[in-house]
Amino acid sequence: MSRSAVLIVEDDDALRDALVDTLDMAGYSVVAVSDAAAALDVLRDQPIGIMFSDVQMKPTDGFELLQQARRLRADLPVVLMTAYGTIEKAVQ
Repeated sequence: MSRSAVLIVEDDDALRDALVDTLDMAGYSVVAVSDAAAALDVLRDQPIGIMFSDVQMKPTDGFELLQQARRLRADLPVVLMTAYGTIEKAVQ
């Protein structure tokens, strides 16, 4: 069975590697990048089934990446994650 890849966008190398390892062990095809620009390139060029993105990235944060990704792929499921969450950001 062929599945589209999972896209991981995380600027922390150790966390990105841990996410990739976990998904690999579960049998998923994973593409991992460290910033929003690389993520947008992947979305243009590869079949991606879901994107997991860190919120706290520079120069483009996860919220801006979400807006840009929606322009490319309005149907793409996206999960934003952060270790520095606030109620205000969660509602946003």
